[in-house]
Amino acid sequence: MDICPVTTDTKAGSVQSKQDKELRKACKDFEVVFNDMVFKAMRKTVTKDNLFGSNKEEEMFSDMLDTKISEQAAETNPSGIGAMLYRQLSVNLKIGSVDKKGDVK
Repeated sequence: MDICPVTTDTKAGSVQSKQDKELRKACKDFEVVFNDMVFKAMRKTVTKDNLFGSNKEEEMFSDMLDTKISEQAAETNPSGIGAMLYRQLSVNLKIGSVDKKGDVK
């Protein structure tokens, strides 16, 4: 009597897994963009000291620094807005479709 191992990697399961990975990436990318916008808005509130003059290189470096900090914050902060967004949106992947009111069908 041959016993075949049960595999959980069905076509539907792999499609849902792919969608889950895409959703996780989209939520993380959203968090990066959101954090970047917050950091840039915070930077605008700081008064600029024109002691050394204002130059485009410094602004470019500040923008790149804000983006990098945003990426690092999204990677290291497990309770960020990306995680909350994922928890909210992943319900649709696991349960099924949702109507316009937000009720599960």
